[in-house]
Amino acid sequence: MPRLTKKVFADLAIWMLGFGIVVGIIFPFLLLMLEFPEAEVIRPGFFAITLAAGVLLAMVNYLLVYSVVQPRLNLLVEHMQSTEGMIHNAMRQQSWGHCDAKSCFVPQDSDDEIGATVAAFNQLVAELMRSRKLDNAASEFSHALSSKLDLDELNQHALDLLIEHTEAAAGAVFVEMQGELQVAANRGLERVESIAQSNHLLNALNSGEIRHNWICRKR
Repeated sequence: MPRLTKKVFADLAIWMLGFGIVVGIIFPFLLLMLEFPEAEVIRPGFFAITLAAGVLLAMVNYLLVYSVVQPRLNLLVEHMQSTEGMIHNAMRQQSWGHCDAKSCFVPQDSDDEIGATVAAFNQLVAELMRSRKLDNAASEFSHALSSKLDLDELNQHALDLLIEHTEAAAGAVFVEMQGELQVAANRGLERVESIAQSNHLLNALNSGEIRHNWICRKR
């Protein structure tokens, strides 16, 4: 339907009112088709009653829709505004510790268009959080590379950062030396030397499918 105003609920009220008036005008003629007496149907008083009934029906329908939809929209707007404030503070302070799925996501409790809007918003927030997390990880790695001169210490610190930012339970860093993988750092992996000798890992490394020599095990 064409937009009549800049407010959805105002358009809804106008269209419902127009529909109620049309129903009120048509209703007497429908009664004629049902063989009601013309003298009782085609008279100003009866037309006024049917018009009033049509307008009343439109008003009731509008109030029902408004009472069901408007609170949900208000709640959605409040959550989005609150989340926008949290994201703004997180970006300004360079810390996303207070913005997680519980605090920054909008609760999704419906399977309609409103629910789809909430899902899209939550996905957008999740992608933004993931992007900022990767930026922070890259910054920390760059800082580690510039501040750690000892190679063993650098490998251990890089592995700790990698495990933290990938949310892994364990991991290892390998260094390729003369065509063989040597364990440079390990956190929580058993028989890590056997992993370094894995044909699958060596083939993937030689084929270029992986470019970084680390292994992480997800929690």
